Amino acid sequence: MKRDGYELGPDGFSQEEMQQLMPHIEILTYNRQFRELFGFDESQIITAKRLFTFIKDDWKKLFGQELVAMYNDRSSFEAEFEIIDAGSQTRHIYLSVNYSPEDYDKVVYGLLDITDLRVSIEALRDSETRYRTMFEGNQLGVIYANRMTSVIRFNPAFQQMFGFSSQEMNELNENDILYPEYHEESDRLFGLLRQGQIRSFQMEKKYKRKDGSDLFANTTVTGLFDNRDNYYGSVTILEDVTQKMANQIFIERQNDELKKINTELDQFVYSAAHDLRSPIANVIGLMDLIRQEKISDRAREYLDLQEKSLSRLDEFISSIVNYSKNSRLELNLSNFDLREMIEDSIAQHQHIPHAGNMKVKVVTEGECELKSDKDRLNVVINNLVSNAIRYMDCNKEEQKLEVVCRPVEDLCEVTFRDNGVGIEKEDLEKIFELFYRANHSSEGTGIGLYLVKETVEKLGGTIHVDSEFRKGTEFKFTVKNYNDRVTS
Repeated sequence: MKRDGYELGPDGFSQEEMQQLMPHIEILTYNRQFRELFGFDESQIITAKRLFTFIKDDWKKLFGQELVAMYNDRSSFEAEFEIIDAGSQTRHIYLSVNYSPEDYDKVVYGLLDITDLRVSIEALRDSETRYRTMFEGNQLGVIYANRMTSVIRFNPAFQQMFGFSSQEMNELNENDILYPEYHEESDRLFGLLRQGQIRSFQMEKKYKRKDGSDLFANTTVTGLFDNRDNYYGSVTILEDVTQKMANQIFIERQNDELKKINTELDQFVYSAAHDLRSPIANVIGLMDLIRQEKISDRAREYLDLQEKSLSRLDEFISSIVNYSKNSRLELNLSNFDLREMIEDSIAQHQHIPHAGNMKVKVVTEGECELKSDKDRLNVVINNLVSNAIRYMDCNKEEQKLEVVCRPVEDLCEVTFRDNGVGIEKEDLEKIFELFYRANHSSEGTGIGLYLVKETVEKLGGTIHVDSEFRKGTEFKFTVKNYNDRVTS
């Protein structure tokens, strides 16, 4: 096609013809918005050639298409393209060209910056994509309902949960599949939502699936409101917790059964301890009577050994009872003087052979008034005093035990330091294990130090041991002071 001697190609004019036309294009006038669109200031002169350099796309193709429209007697031409303005910012431009077929010399160009519009459209498309992904691919059930709570849309996860078809769901509202005992509370909350008094609510509900089975769900309902704050519907997200509920019911039943077993076990332990300790006490009493008779030294020696064995058995039974009490019973708090408790414990252990040979020193650094479980702490003190006496080194010139107690913030720290036989390094990490004894000649039951550690932790503290074989041992433990005057 030819027009005024120029050949029109598929994209308009050829490059050679474009070069011939360019000098004849002159910008006659433009407004302030046009200047601002490209980023020119008042002092800068705008020419057609200069404008074309701002076009990001193929400006020759764009201009050629415009001229083709003109030479085909069209009254207008529209297009979209991108420019890079004087500030190096990319802008999206909508172009509208209007001219009269009778006068091709003057053309009116209208340019509109549609950058924000394009960004908004892209954001909307992205938002819609993410919405579809979230709605269709969500593992949680999602329902859109109208103001009357009739289901108008639901995702595949919801359909999989309940098994209803789309047509069936369109004919149902929530109360049709919700158990009756949940209706009243659900309706009340939906009423508050429709009135705008609340914007969302959470509720655990029980539903009936299509196949008749039960479904427990944690539901989160969010109201939808228009720009006038009028309620027009809701979005409900359902999490299937049926298995979780079944597990919870099973665990509750197991816990009830365990509580029953523990109660029965406690009763057995206390009963067995009483039934066992009573004969032991009777036998020891009979042995004291036998000693008052005329018996040989050999027989008296046998009685001493027998009494020692019975005392160990009695100690073992007491340890079992104390362990049972410590693991089962709650703390029984009271106020008492810790120094007094330690001194009483030392006095009660004077019956142990060679106990009178030990020089004991009790040191208090600060106030010894303590609020804790007195019976439990007494078990700890008694075990540590007993250990210090039982494992003192009789080959040393002096046998010593120093007990230091001092307050540390909301704790009370107690240190037992002796110069006894000590503990070998390989045994240090194991002495708090149940039934562990450092050597076969040990006179302990293997429960005492395990019970000490368990009790200290029950009292909100910790215990550490440091020892050097044949030189001595140090036990340091803390317990929480529940006294209100102490800062927690």
